[in-house]
Amino acid sequence: ETTVISFSGGIGTVTISGTDSIWTNTDYVDLNYNGGGATINIGAASVLPGDATSPGTLKARSILFRAGSDAHGTSTLNFNHTGSNYVFATPLVSYGTGAKDSLNHYAGTHCSLATVRALKARQR
Repeated sequence: ETTVISFSGGIGTVTISGTDSIWTNTDYVDLNYNGGGATINIGAASVLPGDATSPGTLKARSILFRAGSDAHGTSTLNFNHTGSNYVFATPLVSYGTGAKDSLNHYAGTHCSLATVRALKARQR
């Protein structure tokens, strides 16, 4: 398992961009296991569509969103890319209410998403 951020109050960001860029993880990618904030960007690390770059590829068992609804931080997945037929195949799993989990699409066409599951009150 890869934890993007795992301590209270910290912030972690991973940006995956570039046509041949691949981040491979044979297990889960865990966003925000213990508080703080965690973001994965596919393409540009910007919310401006004009800043979009070519998308990289994330290969993982799934992405775990753990922000929940309490005082802990946020879990975010952003898409801001120039791909014209991009397929995102990693399943997304949300623990808790998902009140602070975000999935944002700023640029890129045909952004297909994998399975999205919400798992309430389940702890790993």
